[in-house]
Amino acid sequence: NSPDQPYVQAATVQSGAGIGADRLYIGNNDLGVSGSQTATIDQSLDATVGTPVIGANVIEGRTPLNQDGPPIRVAIHSDGTIYGVYIQRTASSGTIRTANVVVVRDNNWGSGSSPYSALTDPGDSFAGRNVVTGIQFPFGPLLGQERLGDRVNIAVDPINSSNVYVVWADNNPGGGNSSNLHIRRSTDRGANWSAADLRQVTNAINPDLAINNLGELAFSYQRLVSGNWQTIVERTTNDFATTATTTLNTFPDGTPASTFLPYLGDYACLTAMPSGKGNRRSGRLICA
Repeated sequence: NSPDQPYVQAATVQSGAGIGADRLYIGNNDLGVSGSQTATIDQSLDATVGTPVIGANVIEGRTPLNQDGPPIRVAIHSDGTIYGVYIQRTASSGTIRTANVVVVRDNNWGSGSSPYSALTDPGDSFAGRNVVTGIQFPFGPLLGQERLGDRVNIAVDPINSSNVYVVWADNNPGGGNSSNLHIRRSTDRGANWSAADLRQVTNAINPDLAINNLGELAFSYQRLVSGNWQTIVERTTNDFATTATTTLNTFPDGTPASTFLPYLGDYACLTAMPSGKGNRRSGRLICA
């Protein structure tokens, strides 16, 4: 009961124990829990059976202010490494929220007695590594016709589970009612993160990341440009030193007029299609 932003990811075990089983993970902000630790991953380790057993794992180990942010996202690697990312709210003043971006990891499909505790932060030794602390963003005010709020996403390299990327939104630089996206990378399974952003985009929301098995990172978002919303995908193989950019859609903000919020939606989804034997279109990307 009372989940916010359920976000589904799944993978089939390709070898070893549990081969053939579908692992199912649903990141969600569980507002039905007691207390403020709402960041949750519901999961089934064998979703193909007639009546799958689905358990809930609270991945928040600290005490956020009132609740965690709505988006809880999951990234799966075929070696059994599962990453999760969430926004831990720490303070509120008017419409401005202060928060930390936190990544958790499990090394065996989330199957152990203490799942999602493989990463700890050196600052407080709690499970969950702070990628960045003290970000601020407006919650509720509008960018064009769309409301602003918590935005975060994560992707893992299908070739190497040590490589993982995170994107989030805040109102820096500039402050005010803005939304600016930031991407950072870890090459050691989430233990350490790049000190500087690999990529920033201003006036943008609904970020997502995906990596295909050709080593190409794709970054999608929706951006307000000169009164028009653009849905954009950037692709890079060198951490944005160079990019190939595609605009999927452009339409005027306010046409049609907003009748409720969210106007565009609270999130979008980008996923990579893994190649199979004889699949000539390997490494395809899908945006929804």
